[in-house]
Amino acid sequence: MDELSLCFRGPRGAGKRTYLLDCLETICKKRGLPWNIQYKLWTLETPRESDLPSGEEDDDSDITHAKGTVLPYESSPVHIGFDVARMSMQDKIYLQTIIQKLGSGTEVLLGKQKKACARIFVLYHGQYLSQESILLLHSALEKSSGNLLLWITTEESPPYDLQDLFLVVPVAGHDRKLEEFMREHPNIPEGSDCQAWFDSVTRRWMGAHWNLDRVDEIREFVYACLLRNIRWQDMVSYWVDSFLKYADTMGMDRYRAALRAVASAEATGSGQTLPSYRLPLAWENIFMNIAKAIAATASTASTAST
Repeated sequence: MDELSLCFRGPRGAGKRTYLLDCLETICKKRGLPWNIQYKLWTLETPRESDLPSGEEDDDSDITHAKGTVLPYESSPVHIGFDVARMSMQDKIYLQTIIQKLGSGTEVLLGKQKKACARIFVLYHGQYLSQESILLLHSALEKSSGNLLLWITTEESPPYDLQDLFLVVPVAGHDRKLEEFMREHPNIPEGSDCQAWFDSVTRRWMGAHWNLDRVDEIREFVYACLLRNIRWQDMVSYWVDSFLKYADTMGMDRYRAALRAVASAEATGSGQTLPSYRLPLAWENIFMNIAKAIAATASTASTAST
């Protein structure tokens, strides 16, 4: 286990991080080390120019702009872990500085003979990694000669460029985190859970006829999602889960049309990103296509509204 790069894949809230930490604790005990996690802050520093991949020199202005910001992370005697979701779509900038420090000399020396064991680099929410970050990780793993291992948690399949480097560990289950949250906060208004919010919008759109007067309504929903900071990949996942839930009510024709509307959108897979300036138009386009795909017809209006 401590010689492999692992990908813990499963649905949101299923316990991927918990299982990953259990595996790290097992490794820690196997190596005869005390298991304790420390939570710290990583200060972003500008990497040396020689450490940047070819063609990345022009991005120094972005790195300088973000210099001095801090990122929470965790560490133990056997791992160092970061959450990609906390990197605010600047994961490439953070990973450049992190890999610069972790790319060499990351071995943990154990025993009387000081045997070198790899330290594990952990990334949570790996589905949010940008294409540039994936290339950085691929290069770092190839150059590390086994001294650096990468473990990630993800809700989707590993990025294509990294698939050959991972052993996938499936983690099944339902959203236990959401259940715990709802038990602790029973009076939260309906729609606070994003999936329930998308489900209610799906039901409403299924019962509405399509016309141009609905453009403003759809646009309001788009910007409400953006204000909630919902990621592009998460939005696609919420829609697909809603379509699966209401497939019978929708009917096969509308169900297929809805899936085609989602499938025709770009950058919906793991490790793919859209430039920020394109996000509003891309969101409006996919929402319009979905609204038209599941809109009620004369024969389905009464059924969809129930």
